[in-house]
Amino acid sequence: MCGIAGIVHLKELADDPRVQRMLDAIRHRGPDDQGLWRSSSKKAVLGHCRLSILDLSSSGHQPIISSDGNTILVFNGEIYNYRELKEKHFPNDVNFRSTGDSELLFRMWERFGEDCLSELRGMFVFAVWDDRTETLTIARDPCGIKPLYYSQIEGELIFASELKAFKALNPKWPVDYESMGLFLKWGSIPSPKTAYQGIHALPSGSLLRYRNGRLQAPEIFWNYTDVLLEASRKSPSILSRKDAVEWVRETTLESVRAHLVSDEPVGAFLSGGIDSSAIVSLMRAAGQNDIGTFCMGFEDEDLNESHHAQVVSDQFETQHVCRVLTKDAFLSSLDGFFTSLDQPTLDGLNTYVVSQLAHEQGYKVVTSGIGGDELFTAIGVISLMCRNCIDA
Repeated sequence: MCGIAGIVHLKELADDPRVQRMLDAIRHRGPDDQGLWRSSSKKAVLGHCRLSILDLSSSGHQPIISSDGNTILVFNGEIYNYRELKEKHFPNDVNFRSTGDSELLFRMWERFGEDCLSELRGMFVFAVWDDRTETLTIARDPCGIKPLYYSQIEGELIFASELKAFKALNPKWPVDYESMGLFLKWGSIPSPKTAYQGIHALPSGSLLRYRNGRLQAPEIFWNYTDVLLEASRKSPSILSRKDAVEWVRETTLESVRAHLVSDEPVGAFLSGGIDSSAIVSLMRAAGQNDIGTFCMGFEDEDLNESHHAQVVSDQFETQHVCRVLTKDAFLSSLDGFFTSLDQPTLDGLNTYVVSQLAHEQGYKVVTSGIGGDELFTAIGVISLMCRNCIDA
């Protein structure tokens, strides 16, 4: 969902063609539109490639520039509560040029600065350049859903949504072998490390500031510990299993409803497991009428679980498409998969092939149950432990 890139060079003039090369490398993230901007001081260049989800018109073009030309924003993601924030803070403002979330985010930043982060609900990475103070600020969403990488080399700061953008500047960027060791150990590379030397992943829920040629350490503005402490002080009144089930259902329904904010159709990856099946049922409960669902099956019946997805599709009357991944299809997809892969991971090919299927059916937006099994398994274990403690 969109891609951003930029270079800030406070000692020399920033280079438009280099940022353009970065955008070209991540064009697949936003094939609908593209924008490039250079500051009046000639020290910063920001770029954006757009996947149109909210306000499909040209009014959603980025970068967004203030009327005085001093503040510029590029944004990747979605602010789920943008309508509520607009009604809360700009109820009678007739100067909005668009109906999407990008302009709302920009206006929130203009009015509240970094304080606006506490009100944003969504998945996002955005970068703001202030030409008066020559300051770049980058923020990443609390759960780190949207990626952001950066590097400071020879007096300049480079940032982008994917590592491919850095490789477009230097195809021989040196590999970080310590990170490769972590990949072999864990199956992925933990933030802030990346596969390449000198390129860092911005941690989730954090701010990055670059001013006067100085890069400050990322500042955390959101963490799970604070959320859990706050939740413990405002915990709901749950006196029975029925209360717990109802609370979980209402909470997840509200979350799914927020994720359905889109001017494009929203589909769903449906494996037939508990998490994806629950999401499809909640999409229907939230009032989604036409739901396209997508799954992958396998030739080996011992591995094939697509019949579970079909049962769920029949129950909720979705427009279901299932593709059997044959050995030949698997092998032929590897080149495209490794080309698309940004950081090495043990889990990704399945997402790649089912995403291709959804794209072929005309979908830009899909929901996914990734992480749901782990979350609810943990909740179940904790509940069981608590019950055993009470019984004892």
